Order: sequence, then structure tokens, then C-alpha cells
Amino acid sequence: MKVAVDGKTVDVRVTAHLRWDPPLETIIETAPIAEVLELECIVLNAARMARQVRREELEQLEAILQKPPLEPNHR
Repeated sequence: MKVAVDGKTVDVRVTAHLRWDPPLETIIETAPIAEVLELECIVLNAARMARQVRREELEQLEAILQKPPLEPNHR
């Protein structure tokens, strides 16, 4: 993800466990607060969307598991 810092573009990576590279403290010290807040919103929205997808996948699996087994067709 690219973030503008003092007119320069800095590459920032955020892992699934919300570890920041460079550390969040460094970003806060060097970036305008509005950009840090915008970055936080992007990360939180991405995490929220990922949780929603997982929740939907679990609901689909639960629905499949709750269906009665099909009766064999004896002709």
C-alpha cells in the first residue's frame, strides 16, 4: 500500500495480524495524522470485509451440514 509522506510516496505493508512495516510509530511520527487515520480506516475495513466473508462461508458450511442425507434410489 502506498502512503504519501511529506510529498514522497512510502510503501507500507500490513499483514493479516495488523503488524505494520515500518512500525506504526514511525508512520505516525513522519506522516500527517489525516493520512495515518485514512490508512487505519483502510486496514479496519479490509479486516471487517474479511471477517464477513469468513462468516458467510461458515454459514454456508453449516447449512450444508444440517441438510438431511439423500436417500439412495432403489429401483
